[in-house]
Amino acid sequence: MTEQTPRLGAGRYIDAAQAPETTVVSLHELNTAYGEKVSGVLRVVPGARTVVTLVHPRQDLTYHVLVPELLARGYAVWTQGTCSVNNDISLVHEQDLLDAAAGQVFLREKCFDHVVTLEHFGGGTLSAFYYQQAGLPAAERLTHTPAGRAVDLTGAQMPLPDAAVFMAPHPGQGALLLEVDLPFDHRRNRPIVYRFRLESVRSRQRIRRTSAQLLVLARVRDSLPSSAAHVTARLDAIARHRR
Repeated sequence: MTEQTPRLGAGRYIDAAQAPETTVVSLHELNTAYGEKVSGVLRVVPGARTVVTLVHPRQDLTYHVLVPELLARGYAVWTQGTCSVNNDISLVHEQDLLDAAAGQVFLREKCFDHVVTLEHFGGGTLSAFYYQQAGLPAAERLTHTPAGRAVDLTGAQMPLPDAAVFMAPHPGQGALLLEVDLPFDHRRNRPIVYRFRLESVRSRQRIRRTSAQLLVLARVRDSLPSSAAHVTARLDAIARHRR
């Protein structure tokens, strides 16, 4: 008998409980306002009058650990994907709002008494964006992305959910990228790349060298916001020119 070793990532996710035996599961294909299709899974237990939704811009939450927990407490659960699941390259958050809106329209047609969004991590950012846009008069909603791509939210149905629950939301991809972005050389019009060799400290000389490297790293981090602003301004100018 061979000894089994833990696989990479073992223990990262909590094993989900079993859903109640009375759960009725149905699969649905929805049409979005821009003509594409998204899919979702509706789970209903007897007597459920409130449905809780889980949506994420890139991940499939069909088997999220909270699904059976919510069902066991008498809630229906709607898990839905977008057109950019597992694909950062094609991810457009404004388009994902229309994907989420298709789910909200579908759930209103199911005549639940209450619709509650429960958003985890990146889904929280998307949900906050949805609430902000859905809460505006239709004529005041976005019609283009910051890059100039047409995404007309003004003509779409965007029902407002009745309540929102945010679980460990992050501040958005832009804010996260500021932590890993590189400083920008304004004169040469290119990113600045620093290469560090942080060695083990065995002498005073190495202590001084390592301290100097860490000081440079601190200065690099301090420059990130201004560098990101410069890059954003350049990209915005390019987008406006292309319009």
